[in-house]
Amino acid sequence: MPNLIAAAGLAVSRQTITQYLQAEGVYHQRTLRRPLLTPEAAQKRLEFALAHYNQPASFWRR
Repeated sequence: MPNLIAAAGLAVSRQTITQYLQAEGVYHQRTLRRPLLTPEAAQKRLEFALAHYNQPASFWRR
C-alpha cells in the first residue's frame, strides 16, 4: 500500500485509506479453500463431460 500512496502523490495514512475502504464496503478476506478433487470425482466429471459435450445450448438452460 505505501507504493500505491506514493504513486498517487497522496499525503494520507494507511489507516485513513483502510477506514475509507471499509466505509465503502471493501474488506480484506482470505480466500476459502475448497476440497481437493479426488481421482474418483475427476473420473466422474470426465465421464459426464464426454457423455454431454455435444448437447445443444437449450439442453443446458433451466
